[in-house]
Amino acid sequence: MIDIDGGPLKGNRCVFRPLDREDFPTLGDWLARSHVRTWWHHDPSPASIAEDFGPGVDGEEAVEYFVVSIDGTEFSAIPQVPRVGQPSMRVYGLSADPASDAHPCDLRGDLGSSPGKAVFGFPHAAGAPWLSYSDIGQVYVHDRQLGLTFRLDHARDRVLASAFPGLTRDGRVIYGATWQDCADAQACPRKAGYVVVDPHQSRAWRDHWRAQGRPPPRACITRAEVLAERTRFARMHGLPQ
Repeated sequence: MIDIDGGPLKGNRCVFRPLDREDFPTLGDWLARSHVRTWWHHDPSPASIAEDFGPGVDGEEAVEYFVVSIDGTEFSAIPQVPRVGQPSMRVYGLSADPASDAHPCDLRGDLGSSPGKAVFGFPHAAGAPWLSYSDIGQVYVHDRQLGLTFRLDHARDRVLASAFPGLTRDGRVIYGATWQDCADAQACPRKAGYVVVDPHQSRAWRDHWRAQGRPPPRACITRAEVLAERTRFARMHGLPQ
């Protein structure tokens, strides 16, 4: 992992420090860098930074800004623009012991694409948590153990994902979308709501294992698994079952 100047990052722990006005020159310098402006189009002038960030720093707005130094535990997926090659979102791992002075920031996953945001799923017995993201109206899951990304199928016509997807604890993907129940716009007006999908039933997932000449390790998320997770959640939070 590299810092903003292209040198190796030497981190000790993950620290979130509130931004203050003394950081504004540094913030302006970061925002003026060409590889930052590729993703974040913000006027780096002192006046613009003071206007946009000053009220939050001074407590006049209900927003908080932080300067983050990284080391601790795996917690996020970040877009990265490489100096050579295609932009790609990568997952970096950080040591589980934040008190240690020696933690490498190791690369643990590369989505091979650059969505604006990817969301982690929950840990499971089969391996590292999957990630989900949307891009140009489509929804994808990334299997970090295989290092592959799979596009999810649409069960309706003209489906357009309109909100970032997430992964439930039982492994399904949920996202906000608009759709039509048939291709005829007159007969089937556009609807909006939430879509819940089992990624193991997607054509891309099944095609991958068919090409390997093997059955998929998991054919579907069963109703029993969903009910078991609902029961576990209800017990944890003292809810009626």
